[in-house]
Amino acid sequence: MPETGFIRGRQVLQSAGSRRRRQAGPFREPWSLLDRARRAEERGFAFVSTIGRVGRPSYDSLTTPAAAAGATSRIGLVANALLAPMYPDADLAELTMTLARLSGER
Repeated sequence: MPETGFIRGRQVLQSAGSRRRRQAGPFREPWSLLDRARRAEERGFAFVSTIGRVGRPSYDSLTTPAAAAGATSRIGLVANALLAPMYPDADLAELTMTLARLSGER
């Protein structure tokens, strides 16, 4: 059974075993990522998150939260592991500022 925890006063689901099974990986349809973000928001989750990877296909850690921001209105957006060295400094600053502003500082 998954454990629950609290982040910023909101209950979140924590389950190491189910994380792998529910992970929205690169071979899923892009619309399913947005559906998962919408369902997480409807169910009261505190945030959706991404993780950057090297050597494995995955969606970009900044573009994916931007898509989730467009599909949702309240849920938090987190890049758990952003591969910052892969972005030029000025581009990373502009991308993160744009995402923050367009998502309403989520």
